[in-house]
Amino acid sequence: HRLRHHTFLSMFLLAAHALMRDIVKKQVASTQLVLNNSPVEQIFVDGGFSKNDIYMRLLAQSFPNIKVFRAEVSEATALGAALALSDQDLTDLKIPLIVNRVNS
Repeated sequence: HRLRHHTFLSMFLLAAHALMRDIVKKQVASTQLVLNNSPVEQIFVDGGFSKNDIYMRLLAQSFPNIKVFRAEVSEATALGAALALSDQDLTDLKIPLIVNRVNS
């Protein structure tokens, strides 16, 4: 019974990892379309997938020449959009945007 449980768990983990690789592959293709060979040096990821370590590691490995960061602030995209549309001088704002670099 233990062996069967172990085998099922191993198969589940392999399937989950394969699914994550497929999702990252699609994300990389989409991101490359948007980047269009532009000289981007950093990518910031927020939302639910930014909390998934496997996803983030695979994404960072897919962009070896770009620094990949995980936003630790909730709704970082909405915050960035609001700041971009703001009439205020953004250098005066004191909003902490905490990010953790995934790759080095």
